[in-house]
Amino acid sequence: MIRALLFSLALLGQLLAAPLVARPAQEPKRPAPAAPRSGLHFSEPRHQFGPVVGLRHLYHSFHFRNPLGVPLVIQEVKISCSCTMSGLAIEGVGAELPATVPAGATGFLRLRASTEGIDGLKPVVITVRTDRGEDQLVVVIEGVAELGFEPRSIDFGQVVVGGEARATLRIESRDGSELRLVDWGRPKLASPAPPRAEGQSLDDYELELERHDRREQLGLREKPSDLSLELRAVSPGVVDVEFRLRPTGAAGERNQLIRLLFDGERAVRLGYSARVEGEVYLAPAPSAFFGGFVAGAAQTWEIVLADRDPERVTKVTKISIESAQSAHLSTEVSALPQQGAERRTRIAILAAATLPLGNVEGKLVVETDHPRFPKFEVLFSAIAHGEKRRGK
Repeated sequence: MIRALLFSLALLGQLLAAPLVARPAQEPKRPAPAAPRSGLHFSEPRHQFGPVVGLRHLYHSFHFRNPLGVPLVIQEVKISCSCTMSGLAIEGVGAELPATVPAGATGFLRLRASTEGIDGLKPVVITVRTDRGEDQLVVVIEGVAELGFEPRSIDFGQVVVGGEARATLRIESRDGSELRLVDWGRPKLASPAPPRAEGQSLDDYELELERHDRREQLGLREKPSDLSLELRAVSPGVVDVEFRLRPTGAAGERNQLIRLLFDGERAVRLGYSARVEGEVYLAPAPSAFFGGFVAGAAQTWEIVLADRDPERVTKVTKISIESAQSAHLSTEVSALPQQGAERRTRIAILAAATLPLGNVEGKLVVETDHPRFPKFEVLFSAIAHGEKRRGK
């Protein structure tokens, strides 16, 4: 036992005599330098409205002070939505940008906002930039729409000139009250807000802005010439609006905003879109997704060339495929039965069983003898996957 004790003491002496190796100290992570601040002190940099029911106009003042011993210049105020700055005052006097804020001076920035189109929470960011830097203020608008509607926008898809497409919009009064359509059409183009008159108080100016905004947000222009609608009552406080699109004129994309005005100054604003095709067109277009399939099995994907030209019959003169997998792809053309005044040609993309796993992407190019519709292109895609195991 004495020997074991002596051995342990000798080993401890060797450890104590060994030189200590210092580990390099790890430098603490330094935070990224913050962007320069504006120099202004805002007493309330964040404000939340709400809940606000219906179409209303909201105002809020951000009060600030220049705590520095030197003047500051407010160079720019940027707002992240359609809200606007209704006023800027320094020491109680209205000011225009760029505006100088003397040392120790106070002032406020007035924001004007609207609840139109807001159903829920919407943050608005206001960036105030001075000659020293910038600060961001936040306003949160909690809107409670009087009218709910689905879908939020209408896509008529592919429509032929002279043809017709239909879509249904359901509108519901949140309080269950009856809905009576007063008028509808394209929203009026926004006109600039009136400037604040010399000597006009801020309260009087905001009342004038309120009246201006109300006229703008309830204003209508003409109805789209190719769009019509009918209302059908579903239940108390619920109506279906059936839209009919009968496009005329040139082919191309259609994108429009419309506004429906109901009694009680209740409004719905939504957009509609369509891809209007000429007398000769491909469907689907301009893109087609053929879904997923098990690799090792041949596939056939169909595109249709439709011809509604009353003066001539369109013939396909050339078909080609541009794709990284073109060695595994081919095409086939055949006639389909005529549907009314529409002649139809089937263009099949044949995918061989040798097509490898993964995404299949390419472009189908169809050339015709029609002088006004000589060439069509469709981007197509599909996914070749492996066969799933049983039980997986």
